[in-house]
Amino acid sequence: MELGPAAFAPAPTSAPRTVPTTLPMTQPTTLPTAVPTTLPTNPPVTAPFAPQHAASAPAPPALPVDEVEVPQAAVHSAAVELTPELPAEGVSPGPPPAIAPVAASPPPLLAQAATASAPVVAPAPERTTPGFEPAFEPSSAKTIARREVSQSAPDPYGAAIHALLTHLERVGFGGAPRSFGFDSNGRHLIEFIPGTPLNRLPADAPPVAPERIGAFLREMHDALESFEPPPGVAWFEGLRAPAAELIVHQDISKPNIVLTPDDRLAAIDWEAAGPGTRLWDLAHAAHSFAPLRVGESEQKSAIRLARLVHGYGLDLEDRKRLLPMLVMRPASMNRFLDQMRDTGETLWVQLWERGVGDAWRKDADWIRERDEFWRAALLD
Repeated sequence: MELGPAAFAPAPTSAPRTVPTTLPMTQPTTLPTAVPTTLPTNPPVTAPFAPQHAASAPAPPALPVDEVEVPQAAVHSAAVELTPELPAEGVSPGPPPAIAPVAASPPPLLAQAATASAPVVAPAPERTTPGFEPAFEPSSAKTIARREVSQSAPDPYGAAIHALLTHLERVGFGGAPRSFGFDSNGRHLIEFIPGTPLNRLPADAPPVAPERIGAFLREMHDALESFEPPPGVAWFEGLRAPAAELIVHQDISKPNIVLTPDDRLAAIDWEAAGPGTRLWDLAHAAHSFAPLRVGESEQKSAIRLARLVHGYGLDLEDRKRLLPMLVMRPASMNRFLDQMRDTGETLWVQLWERGVGDAWRKDADWIRERDEFWRAALLD
């Protein structure tokens, strides 16, 4: 999960895979008209999460805050000790392990909320010839090579993320890693996507246009719309959204979008996925890609915000509903970090003492004080 400046080396690369970037734009998204002005109280959180391209210790502070990555040690605060590496010849993954209940009660399942529209790309049709299996075979049924996989220690959210990534593969969304299931030690085996996180692009590389980020996020949300969470799985609840319309990524930012060697975009680090809304996800993306933070030019950020939202395809009513989210989202990050600091765990205390939580609060205040710029960008 990104929380401030990124200073970690990328994981070893592997052979690239195709990740579609084209977006068949559909009708404007319709969302509930009422948007709360305050967020629900964040429930207790028992397990943070680990970025694909992160190392194992916090880096010295170097804001912007939206590029601090939570280290591996903080992700599994229960100090889960990883067992030896995968064998070089590969592994045949198994089904999700049994997951112990987390302290926070699971959110309501979202099956009804996911039936409003069809996925962008339909699942592969079944073969009609007798004796054949459906054309789609989930990656969890295949034997994989060691180079293809990124390991995640057991946590309460593994079964949920496995189901989510399998769904995205099934409906044809290629902008996310595939889930290969679980090994005999309960570790979640997720495809490693080679490439460069957008916060680490070379200085001379052309920037990724905000419109492209917006279109990519729209494609992702359209694919997530048809996901029906399996019963009994737990989702990360540390950043409670104002509503639960569908399962969303919740951490779309430069460290978590990879540009692959063949110029595709892919979203990594899905451990923070949970119930939310399209606008909740888009507001967090705006913080990173406009960007909306202390020290930026309001005029330039407003222009990039307008381009991001244009790429997503929001209609006027959704643009109005997005405005309060621009403040609410960074404020929720401040509350989450304050809550984690209260656990007394060293790494979270260190993040707070380095000023990461305070930086999110200052960003929320900075956004609130410049509301006229964002109104002009979104509504004029």
